[in-house]
Amino acid sequence: MNNMQYLRENIFTDKVQLESLLAEKISQTLEQEIKNIGKATLLVSGGSTPKKLYEILSNSEIDWNNVSIGLVDERFVATDSDESNELLIKKHLLKNKASDAKFIGLIYNTNDYKENLNLAISENKAFYKSITCCILGMGLDGHTASLFPNSKEVYTDDIEYGNKMIINTRATSEPSNRISYTKAKILSSEHLFLYFNGKEKLDVFNSAKQNKNASITPISAFINQKIKILNVFCSI
Repeated sequence: MNNMQYLRENIFTDKVQLESLLAEKISQTLEQEIKNIGKATLLVSGGSTPKKLYEILSNSEIDWNNVSIGLVDERFVATDSDESNELLIKKHLLKNKASDAKFIGLIYNTNDYKENLNLAISENKAFYKSITCCILGMGLDGHTASLFPNSKEVYTDDIEYGNKMIINTRATSEPSNRISYTKAKILSSEHLFLYFNGKEKLDVFNSAKQNKNASITPISAFINQKIKILNVFCSI
């Protein structure tokens, strides 16, 4: 396969249709994994874009008792903060039928940044062996997860970071302290989805396909790779 064969681009003009189909695809994937091995794992991203998607997923008819849900990344803030991805997921996904799922967060000690990382690594063991589905988002600066432009942790230094699942990172906006799954671990996901909306972000994505410098646009590291198929869903 060449690089483009690792991309599955799904461009919609109807956001409602996109979210319905994407939720169905994720649900079916989780359900099949439960049938195969008895359990499934799902890593999700924050932000305003996937809120409705998570609402739809929360009503999916699958065995949520056997699903562990975690975060792709998080801001280093209290879990009841309006800036917390954990709070967003609890409001929009961990309810209805999905209230039976097990949630595993990334924030355990807001007083100690380094110690929190150690606790997060320990608590996230459910995702060590397998990530069934991972849902990524993308910012207008080309960042994904908490992997930001011109940040050494993101893209090239797999010798140092490739064997780690979770790392502390720095954002280009406040709150700057973040915690994130690594590029290598995200690419180990069995099914990898990227969801974003709008022509402006589609332009960023298309530019990142051509400009393979992930230090400038970190999403390039996930587009221009030959490890995992990236299933892209965008509405314009």
